[in-house]
Amino acid sequence: MISTPISGRGNDHILAAVLRSREEPILSRAQMQRVVRSHRAHQEYLKYRSTLEDSDDDDGPQNEDAWLFEDLAVLTRLYSRLKDKEQLISLIFEVGMGRNLAVHSPADDELS
Repeated sequence: MISTPISGRGNDHILAAVLRSREEPILSRAQMQRVVRSHRAHQEYLKYRSTLEDSDDDDGPQNEDAWLFEDLAVLTRLYSRLKDKEQLISLIFEVGMGRNLAVHSPADDELS
């Protein structure tokens, strides 16, 4: 779970903190209420999941509100992994290009 302390609220899920922020786009009152309900339902689901002895017994959240946060958490992890993959590929090509330049330089052509 991605958690971060939010002033005066103990540990809130980072998604709840982001969705509650006053940054654009600002959520409507109904959307904000759904975020709060979903966050609470997801916290209850996580407490239940922590009591399970076997993770195979977990069928996921029992209501749609908790599923919203579960799906958002999975989406956040996927985007994070995609960004990591893109950065790794970029780094590989930067290092690879640096090696190719180091192995063969224009000065080598002049010496031949």
